[in-house]
Amino acid sequence: MKLAFDTSLLKSLPFGKTLEEISNAGYKFIEIGLAHFSAHESSQEDVRKLLELTSNYGLQIAALIGNYPLSYQNEEIRAFAVQNYLKAIETAETLGCKLFASELNGDIEDRAGSEKAFLKSFEEIRPHLEKSNVIQFRSSSWRLHRVQQISGRSDPEDKLSPAPLSLLCTSQLYSWAERRGDD
Repeated sequence: MKLAFDTSLLKSLPFGKTLEEISNAGYKFIEIGLAHFSAHESSQEDVRKLLELTSNYGLQIAALIGNYPLSYQNEEIRAFAVQNYLKAIETAETLGCKLFASELNGDIEDRAGSEKAFLKSFEEIRPHLEKSNVIQFRSSSWRLHRVQQISGRSDPEDKLSPAPLSLLCTSQLYSWAERRGDD
């Protein structure tokens, strides 16, 4: 199992100093939060600099964290979020990062409408995820069987498929990674 430090916890520090502190604390892996890096807005030069910085401090990127309004019912916002999400997945691949963490969001007053918007977004994103080596992790309270209905995948033994495309609930992420043998 990889223990990673979320850089957002030190968001008040410049990024280089954040990495130095994390490295000095003995961590080898980091989760890069929105406070320090925006995967969908990054250029190739930004990615190069990030890889150089992490290498300088002996750190590896375990996860990228982003938040995209994929469940918004406003079509313009939802479509824009999908495009940004796809760019973030490309950036994660370029960084050699296999885990992209995000949160489900939407209109709490209209959960059905938010779910419909999310399903539409997911159907647009899914083909790209299936071709990538990036696992999509969503922090949510959704039940796993609903995830299986969305993705069309199930594994009766583990209740999770080891395919690159996975939506995981928070409480199941680490035990699933251990069963797969991921470090």
